[in-house]
Order: sequence, then structure tokens, then C-alpha cells
Amino acid sequence: VFGDPQTAVVGDFNNDGKSDIAFARSWMYNIGMLIGTGSGSFLEPIVFPADYKGNPVLIASQDFNNDGKLDIIVIDDDLNSIGIIMNTCDCCISD
Repeated sequence: VFGDPQTAVVGDFNNDGKSDIAFARSWMYNIGMLIGTGSGSFLEPIVFPADYKGNPVLIASQDFNNDGKLDIIVIDDDLNSIGIIMNTCDCCISD
């Protein structure tokens, strides 16, 4: 994994039945995602902007809006903030 990942969570973020990994990167202000192939390997990392501006200490997933897609929550200890990034499609997550 590239950059400086601080925390990660495993989940099926694109609803294909295979495990993916989402990770938050310190001071990079984005979320990275590795899409699982189902054979123990992953596709090239996907990176998208996230609305946090500090040091993520925890990333977790849950379907916060009950649409059947895992969303991501990021807890940032430098800014004492929590951000939710909603999953708006089957291939990515956006804020």
C-alpha cells in the first residue's frame, strides 16, 4: 500500500461478495481502497478525497443510510472530529 496508511477496515465496499480494504492516510486528506479479486490479491489502489484534515486514528464501516452499501466513518484525533463518507455507487465511495 502506498503513502502512510494509519488505519484500515475490511468490508465489501463494491457489493461483489469479495473482501476489500479501505484505509485512511495521515495528512493526505484522502481514503484509499484496495478492491479484492477473491483470490487473495487486490486491484490497483483507488484514492479519493475525504473531508478530514488531520490524523485519522480509526476508520470503520457501516451502512449508515440503510441503502445496502457500506459507508466509512473516519475519526480524526488532531481535530477531534468524526466524518462519514457515504458509498454512492458499487465501485467507489464518495463524500
